[in-house]
Amino acid sequence: MSAPPPRAMAEFAASRHGLVARSQAASFGFTPRDIRLAKERGWLTEPVRGLLVVSGYPPTWEQRLAIVTATSASRPVVGDGAAARLFLLDGFDSAGPALTVVRPGRVSLRAADGIVIHQTSVLDSVDRFVRDGLPCTSLARTLADLGSTNSSDTVWRALIAARRIHKVSPIWLQQTAVRLHRPGQSGTGVLMRALRRWDAEGTLPDSWFEELLRRMIDHPEIPAITPQYVITDDTGDFVARVDLGIAAVRLGIEGHSRQFHFGPIREAADEDRDLRAAACGWELIYLGWYAQRSPAAVVQIIAKICRARLDAGSA
Repeated sequence: MSAPPPRAMAEFAASRHGLVARSQAASFGFTPRDIRLAKERGWLTEPVRGLLVVSGYPPTWEQRLAIVTATSASRPVVGDGAAARLFLLDGFDSAGPALTVVRPGRVSLRAADGIVIHQTSVLDSVDRFVRDGLPCTSLARTLADLGSTNSSDTVWRALIAARRIHKVSPIWLQQTAVRLHRPGQSGTGVLMRALRRWDAEGTLPDSWFEELLRRMIDHPEIPAITPQYVITDDTGDFVARVDLGIAAVRLGIEGHSRQFHFGPIREAADEDRDLRAAACGWELIYLGWYAQRSPAAVVQIIAKICRARLDAGSA
């Protein structure tokens, strides 16, 4: 065989992060000799015996997890922050690979090198899910587990995202947390407290930025905040509109990353806007970086900026 694997096999592997089992390769007409020749010519690799990788697929974190889950008899699933990343929950876009396995199940240490392994005594079928071709904990189970390794604020942020992105039901989350709760199990307790807060307040914030806004408004050292504040110059002419304006200290806050403002199309206009705002004594900050931290830290930083500007006579 001198050609790459057939298109049908490549398409099959594409939905499985570039992986195909030897037995599956056989269904595409690949004999053991074909596989040996494909490996010699670089069209296939075999990181774990019995599991092939079609060339052209980068070694992503999903592929690493797929290799372990496909070759482990203990049926591990992607869990914790890695599962939150699969579900696109806010705050977990850079979470490292992690697996959950039922105790006393084991995985190959060689295949799982660098992957965090969590053991659990309970992983019912209802708590298993498949997302992006990877077996993982369900969304409810993922939220119930996160509090064991993350702060309550991080879980609250993930819950906000789960509601916004997946329209998750609080009843389903409550039932899952109650079913899984055990003495000393911290994750379920964190989720149940978050759900009680949701019930008491009657609603969830639409976004993490809205949650930050709530906390800034309640902070005694942050002056009055005006959403969609219009900055004008000494003659009353329009200069800029910012997501949040703190007029008392001439501080503008944008609720997104600077990367969304600076690029080949918007760069010149936004630089001009920021310069004109600065000429009027205003400072503009962006919450894209701050939003990766806890809201308590964000609010304290903004309060510190307000104090510094007051001390410097920026008002």
